[in-house]
Amino acid sequence: LNYYFKLISKIAPHTAVLLLNLGAPDTLQGVRPFLQSLFFDDEIIRLPLIPRWLVSHTISCLRHKKAQSIYQRLGGGSPLLKNTKDQEQALQDSLGGGFKVYTVMRHYPPKAQEVVSLLKKEKMLKRVILLPLYPQYSTTTTRSSFRDVKKILDKEAQGLDISEICCYPTENHWIQANVELTKNVLEKSFEYGKPLLVFSAHGLPQSIIDSGDPYAYQVEQTAIGITNQLKELFNQPFDTVVSYQSKVGPKKWLEPNTEDVIMEASKDERPVVVLPVSFVSDHSETIIELDQDYKNKALSHGCSHYARVPVVGTHPLFIQGLKELVLSSLNPVTPRPPFCPKNYSQCPCQF
Repeated sequence: LNYYFKLISKIAPHTAVLLLNLGAPDTLQGVRPFLQSLFFDDEIIRLPLIPRWLVSHTISCLRHKKAQSIYQRLGGGSPLLKNTKDQEQALQDSLGGGFKVYTVMRHYPPKAQEVVSLLKKEKMLKRVILLPLYPQYSTTTTRSSFRDVKKILDKEAQGLDISEICCYPTENHWIQANVELTKNVLEKSFEYGKPLLVFSAHGLPQSIIDSGDPYAYQVEQTAIGITNQLKELFNQPFDTVVSYQSKVGPKKWLEPNTEDVIMEASKDERPVVVLPVSFVSDHSETIIELDQDYKNKALSHGCSHYARVPVVGTHPLFIQGLKELVLSSLNPVTPRPPFCPKNYSQCPCQF
């Protein structure tokens, strides 16, 4: 029977699920090409072609040595690809036959061109679902990845039914997975005083938010969803704040800055728990910035206790949530209700 089930799954029409992520260099030699690709993205550097190329070339020249030193601390490269591949396998196992899951990175291999070449060999492929590993929608991440993949699909794999899962900032399983991972870490911190729970997200220039990008709003909704469930678990009070990390350049970015928030709490000798609210996999921002740099500064400035909540990774609840997002995109019972307020004009789930 197993033989026949495997045979049927090979010849039956099936669906490809593309897990979309930013990408990160897994070797020191890959740092500069990664930076060039990242800062040449017109969703990130919003300039005409030639000025944008000059900016990307300049930044990659000026920053690649510093970036290499960060990846050297990670053992010579980012673990992001391996972590995303683990999520790919977990989702594949959960979905089972009739689906094939692929990883697509925006700014580092495997990129869309490579994966679409594999899709073209799938004779019975009928549908492609684009599933970002960015829970909160942003033009700089989700829309950039969608545009990149769809451009190549439209050119080289026409005729496929393409579905987009734009975001899931308050999806129940995503929220519950974070609550499960946070509760024990937060509980221990009460031993050291009234804790501050810091929801840290990757930052963006304020100008991008002002243009109608819903990212900050959706990050706040995720934080609210997690906080509400945690408050039901604990009788003791704790404070929360949403903050942003990884600022680059002189422009005004989203505030408050995570490092500043942690330093202020540390001077008051408060316990600090940091939850990476926009990250689903470990990489330089969690392992280096949160686990090492911010922690060392916090403890040296009087922080009574510092702890970081693990990312969801392959947590069964998170994978179950991704599975349900995929299945619901195949069989939408009712239209998805509005999520973002109408003033976020760049949001595809606005109406």
